[in-house]
Amino acid sequence: MVSAAPLAEVISQYTLLKPAGRDLVGRCPFPDHKEKTPSFHVSPDKQVYHCFGCKKGGNVFTFLQHFQGMSFVEALEHLAERARISLPVDNSPFANSQDSKEYIRKKELLGINKIAAQYFCENYKKRPVSHDVREYTHRRYIKAAALESFGIGVASV
Repeated sequence: MVSAAPLAEVISQYTLLKPAGRDLVGRCPFPDHKEKTPSFHVSPDKQVYHCFGCKKGGNVFTFLQHFQGMSFVEALEHLAERARISLPVDNSPFANSQDSKEYIRKKELLGINKIAAQYFCENYKKRPVSHDVREYTHRRYIKAAALESFGIGVASV
């Protein structure tokens, strides 16, 4: 799974990484660590990261767990979906436990949020170019690719 989702590729979605010898360096992407100078290091060879400022470190799974608040299973599924890898279904006797029910509920809520996000994105696209929101994004030089990538949308008024 790690080769299908290189750590540097995942982290570079959240912060700018620049080469520094064999490693990559950038500002720490974690919101609780504000910094002005880069202290966040990624080792592509070892597939690990470490921030010398806030002392967080780990691999691609721990990054998603810390940054996105995902569980290990959610991080695994997220990376598998991203890499278009199908995962086997859990048929163990523990699949119906309370933890699993909470996990299923959280997954359903995430699905609902994805549907809502798609609705708001489509709502933005349907607005005429002269609409205030469209003019605002144009004034801010926000390109269509960025709007699509970040799922920017608008609610109906």
